[in-house]
Order: sequence, then structure tokens, then C-alpha cells
Amino acid sequence: MKHIITLILVTILFQSNAQVAVALHSSGGTQIFNSANPFLDAYAAAVDGDTIYLPGGLFTNPASIEKRLTIYGAGIHVDSTQATLKTRFNSSILFDTGSDSSHIEGVFINGTLGISTNTKVDNLVIKRNYFNSFTASGTNTANKSDNIQLIENVVAGNLNFQHISNGKIFNNIIRSISNLETGWVANNFFYNQAGTYPLTSVNYSLIENNYISTGYGFNSVHYCSFINNIFNNDPTGDTWNTYTGNYTSLSEATVIVNGGTAIAFETSNFHLIDPATYIGTTGDQVSIYGGYYPAKEGFVPVNPHIRTVNIAPSTTPAGDLNITIEVGAQDN
Repeated sequence: MKHIITLILVTILFQSNAQVAVALHSSGGTQIFNSANPFLDAYAAAVDGDTIYLPGGLFTNPASIEKRLTIYGAGIHVDSTQATLKTRFNSSILFDTGSDSSHIEGVFINGTLGISTNTKVDNLVIKRNYFNSFTASGTNTANKSDNIQLIENVVAGNLNFQHISNGKIFNNIIRSISNLETGWVANNFFYNQAGTYPLTSVNYSLIENNYISTGYGFNSVHYCSFINNIFNNDPTGDTWNTYTGNYTSLSEATVIVNGGTAIAFETSNFHLIDPATYIGTTGDQVSIYGGYYPAKEGFVPVNPHIRTVNIAPSTTPAGDLNITIEVGAQDN
């Protein structure tokens, strides 16, 4: 923990000089990059098993990740990034061959996040990020990616799981999922968007403890188990799926404090009005604040979080620059 905090303090010092620094932590030590494109340079220098720490700011990102890396940003929510700003990418980023067991967390991506077409990438963790959509498309059914986990993300568009088996989608704010086979969908908030099916071509999957604004209903959803979900209408009459313990025909306004879309997630409140009334299969509340990965307020990433930074406008007569930093440790 002390080592990580040191990396963040170094980053702040670079920012105070109008530069943005990226830290690369390897088994051999730590390198700091403060060039014109520090993330690209850190990525080029990284090897499998390394960790890259990105401060707040806008970064040019590699189009694809072809190494086993852990990537931490400063966060995606205005409430938790006032001291650092959000970590932003303005283009899409895809995981490719060689990136198995990578982890990305705390990054606001103005583009698509996903896996390259027809590529097998296993054991990927995508956590507490914002992105426009997720895609993993492909036609090679014998070589699908396996065990892809999306946890506590905010997604403005669709999640396409076409080339994935055993996809796990936990505690996200999402619009829709398509092409999911043998998946596990738990404790998500599906927001309403006109003309959109929340589930399309989803088969043989467990769907539990979600809030689902069903909109136009489901599109080609077969052999799924729906358990303890909240629906704003009643989809339980179909003969293709099984339904157990669901809460049906409940308008969003009577269940959610102040729901909204992914784009408006920072000004919304996705808490249940009465969490004790809607209990899921895990014994706690349905939707994003219950289940296996209860959502953290502000979607704060697991790396030590900078709460406040105060940098004096000038040095003292002795030439010292007074800097006060409050850092909070994270345990999950």
C-alpha cells in the first residue's frame, strides 16, 4: 500500500507542473512516464504481469492490449474524482491475443471496450469503467473467450457477448445484452430506452436479482432461469423460460429513488426506495447495491483514492512548495 501511494504522490507532483505522468510497476521497480503520450510509452515498456497506474486526465490509448496487464485509472464519477479528474480515453480499446487474465478498472472510455473479433481471451476482468458499448463478436464457435467478467460498470450501449462462453455480468448499469450463451447476469440495473430490448438472443443463462425495465419485452430469449428480478411489467407468461420469485408490474418510480440512463448516471440515484422489500437469492437487496459485488458509491477503483489535493500557488521564502494530500485506502 505504501508503495502504491508513493506512485500516486509522484503523479500529482508531475500534474502540478502541468504534466501528466503514468506509473508502470514491474517486478524490477517503478518507472514514471511523462512524455507527450505517457500511456503509450508505459504500455510499450510493459511486460506480462505489470501494472499501469493512470492519473486523471485524457490519454491516447493503444488500440489493442496484447499483454497480461492490470490497468488502474483514477475513476469515472465526478463525486469521486474532484481531486484528480476522471481518467479518460477518447477512442475504443480492445483486448487481443496475449491479454488473458488482464484487469482494467476506473477508466472513462468514450468508445467501445471489448475483445478483438474471433479472438480468444480468457479470464478478463472489466470493473468500474464507463464505456459506450462492449463487443466480442466472431464466428469461430469452437474458440470462444471464456470467463469474461463485467463488474460495476456503466454502459451506454449494448453488451454483445457473441464470442464468449461463461460470461458474468454483475452489478452494472446497462441498457441491453445480446448473444449471450450460458451466462450469469446478476444484480444489474437495466434502464429503459425506447425501441430497445433489454435481452436479445440470450439462451441457457441464469438471470437473477436484476432490476429490468423490459421496454418491448424480450427478443429470442430461451431456456433461461429468471429468479428474484424486479420487472416493470410482467414477462413471466412465456413458455420458453422459467420464472421464480420475481417482482412484477412495478413502475420504476415506485421502486427506484431516481433512476436514469447510463449517460445521466452521475445525477441519478439507483438505490431502491425500500430495499428490505425486494430480496434476492443472496439474501440481500435486488439490483446493483446487493448481491456478490455490491456497487460502491462513486464507483471508486480499488487503488488508493486521492480525496483532496491542495497545492500552494507559490513557494515559501525558503523555496518550499506546500502540498496537502488526503488519500483513502480501498479494500475492494
